[in-house]
Amino acid sequence: MSVVVRDGAYQCLLASIRDRLARGRLGQIGDTPKDFNGLSHLVYNLIVGSNRLAIQAAADRARSLGHQTMILSTALQGETREVAHAHAEILREVTSSGNPVAPPACILSCGEATVTVYGSGKGGGNQEFGLAAAISMAGLPGGAVDLAAGTDGTDGPTDAVGALVDGTTAARGFSLVDHLNCDESTQPCTQWGTC
Repeated sequence: MSVVVRDGAYQCLLASIRDRLARGRLGQIGDTPKDFNGLSHLVYNLIVGSNRLAIQAAADRARSLGHQTMILSTALQGETREVAHAHAEILREVTSSGNPVAPPACILSCGEATVTVYGSGKGGGNQEFGLAAAISMAGLPGGAVDLAAGTDGTDGPTDAVGALVDGTTAARGFSLVDHLNCDESTQPCTQWGTC
């Protein structure tokens, strides 16, 4: 119920549904039945979206626009800034050598990278990915762009869904490295990976 309230959908629910949720929260009605004997015919699950479906749709669209496409992974994990740095280096390779795919190219990946929060900053994984990628992409020629976006329409406790950066973002930004803390000492990064 907290998700429904947090996202502002609670008031849009039918009064009967709001009443049922409230009564359940107060313990006045039982929890969802755990024993589905005799009830299984009432349950139907349908997956309407997934990382794999989203990334495949993006790849199909990129191909239709004339891009060479490559799906790196649908299950990326690791520290967000490190994943962003690796992606930036792949972009650097594409622009300098045409490997692993020649431009115009669209390289896609998705997953759940980890954001280690230091201090009291505000933002989400996609924004951190964008900041880290912008620093690593500094100086890349025009046309090399990195988009980090969420399929759920949110990125942390903000109204943003992600970040779009290129080789000029860091130069145009106001000290991007100050927004990526390297450790708990709250010393801002002075360059990639060092404090």
